Amino acid sequence: LCAQLICIISLAQKLPEATNAVDGKGLKTGRWIYYYDQNWRPVAKEGAVEFYRIISYEADKPVGKFRDYFKNGQVKKEGRLISESPEQFEGEVVFYSPKGITEDIQFFHQGNLDPDKSLQLLEGIVDDYQDYLSDDLDYLISTENLAEAYKKNGRYEEAEPLFKKVLAIQRQELGENDTRCVDTMASLAVLYQRMSRYVDAELFYEKSLAVIKEQFGEESPEYVEGLPSFATLYYQMGHYQKSEEMYLRSLEILQKTVGKHHIDYAIAQGNLSLLYGTVGRFTEEEALLHEVIAFMKQQYGEIHDN
Repeated sequence: LCAQLICIISLAQKLPEATNAVDGKGLKTGRWIYYYDQNWRPVAKEGAVEFYRIISYEADKPVGKFRDYFKNGQVKKEGRLISESPEQFEGEVVFYSPKGITEDIQFFHQGNLDPDKSLQLLEGIVDDYQDYLSDDLDYLISTENLAEAYKKNGRYEEAEPLFKKVLAIQRQELGENDTRCVDTMASLAVLYQRMSRYVDAELFYEKSLAVIKEQFGEESPEYVEGLPSFATLYYQMGHYQKSEEMYLRSLEILQKTVGKHHIDYAIAQGNLSLLYGTVGRFTEEEALLHEVIAFMKQQYGEIHDN
């Protein structure tokens, strides 16, 4: 564990190479290197490489640890693969920041994530980093991830103080208008919404959306993304008029930015139809549902999960 807490030294600035050999049966063998762009799409070495993976094979099977690297040679992720297609892991998989600080750690058994063991390991990382949180904001990332893990597992009372600690440090070091600060405010809003603390949730939704609107504009994807959750909050609070106004605003922006024939627009219509059904506006609910169903049939066909 101690070794994971030490910043890993960059290997080299020059991209490494490998022969990517196969044996007499055409099976992968020895050391292989794959190159990826910023979206983790495979590229040639001469391409727009942002990351690369070093992995070894015996008869087409991964052996030992694989390591993913940032372009500068800093380790980004490491662990053991038992299958590449589908990608399945065994044991600890560790994620690092560009500075080599552990961001997250997950534990797998026979390809399946063990959430309890993963939480225990991440808790250990966070405990070890407490004295460094204000020294380098990269140390905060593991605390954020632990808070998100608690939230995902319904451990809301444990998630709240971690989110608040992260937000306090971000406000102090970055200012409230920084995007990382806004993301944490949005996470707290979702947390309070799940805890049925609707007034607190409303406050953080308002703050985060106000900053997003100021920085990116009202028709930005970032702003539109936050509207449905806020509208759902008002729905849960019984503020149906406010909820409707927010859903309608979302549809208006989406019509301008992506058009009516887009999955995001259809989802927004579906959300609004649920509201109309709740308040007894069944004619409007039915009209919206017909539009959504027609779009889904056109996009996915008659027989589809959607």
